[in-house]
Amino acid sequence: MISHTYDMPGTYVVTLSDTSAICAKDPISLDVLVAQLYINILEDTIFYNVNTPIDILAETNGSDDDVSWCLEDGTNIGTGNPLEGFNPGEDTLTIIAKIVDGFGCEERDTVIVLPIDDLDDCFDEAQVTGPELGVVCADEEFELCLVFSDEDCFEENFTYLWDPKDCIISGQGTPKVVVSTSTSKTISVLLTDLNSGRDSIYNFDVEVSNPMVGIEVPELNIDVNGDPFVCLGETIELTVNPFDPNCTYTWSNGATGPTIEVSPEETLTIFVECVDEFGCTVISDQLTIPVIPPQCNESDIFIPNAFSPNGDSNNDILFVRSKFIQEMELIITNRWGEDVFVSTDQSLGWDGTYKGTALAPDAFAYCLKVMCVNGQEFIKAGNVSIIK
Repeated sequence: MISHTYDMPGTYVVTLSDTSAICAKDPISLDVLVAQLYINILEDTIFYNVNTPIDILAETNGSDDDVSWCLEDGTNIGTGNPLEGFNPGEDTLTIIAKIVDGFGCEERDTVIVLPIDDLDDCFDEAQVTGPELGVVCADEEFELCLVFSDEDCFEENFTYLWDPKDCIISGQGTPKVVVSTSTSKTISVLLTDLNSGRDSIYNFDVEVSNPMVGIEVPELNIDVNGDPFVCLGETIELTVNPFDPNCTYTWSNGATGPTIEVSPEETLTIFVECVDEFGCTVISDQLTIPVIPPQCNESDIFIPNAFSPNGDSNNDILFVRSKFIQEMELIITNRWGEDVFVSTDQSLGWDGTYKGTALAPDAFAYCLKVMCVNGQEFIKAGNVSIIK
């Protein structure tokens, strides 16, 4: 008897030759088929109702009678193909199908059996995780991830469809996606079990932190067309509007805080940046403020010709009005040539008194000398009347 072991499957030609010298016969050839033994369980995962027997079918090119079934620990649970009437109880099990042919060749395959209760756990304990408090910056990319709390739930057993699709930058169809949005919205994922077709939707509310930021100019520095301006030598306040107490403000000129003072000598272009408590940055539109040079004449400097210091809080004090005064001297005299009021401070006006006594209605002469912020001088003389 002659035996030979083949290492690989295939068709082999075996030739038998008579080597005797006397009456030798012709060689005889025979095709020998060495087949690849295989076994394949038709499903990777089987779901079952607790304490309900199940059947498991395997495909094989061997004899069904040579198939045996066991658990991972080697416990035999049946023979023959299919395995019929096996009761897993309420456990998650890995079942092995094994076939050994008459030549001792062996192949095996495995299947996981899961109770429906385990699938319930997968869906009940799944959740979408993302940025803390769900707060993100506008148009900033961030990650969302659907996670299972139960370690018996395997990501590859499910499909994932995220929505809105236009917010998904990458990762669509997987448990983890990169997302970006400019507005607050709800991101959802449809989770579907590949084996049972069962599905459920999970949501994650995204709040976009996008504070508004603008620059407000004093009303007196807005012209008739609604455009801002500043006079040469004038100091004005620029204020953040609307103000957000959760923002840290930094201006393009290096100043900080919600309100700053500027005294530009040439056209000023400025913007302000807000960084909120979540680290989100918003920049205001750029504001351009032209600087108006003085003409240092009556179009820039004004003194009334009458006022009424009667205590009604309306035109009670005489002031020199101008945005361009650097130095000034105002002298007011009565009809007898006495100086009843002298001032070199534009912020100090005349209340119509002399040595603490209110003067009667009358006309008074004045002389005003001004040096403007551009160095030009202006002199004006005239009369001002007290009326009551």
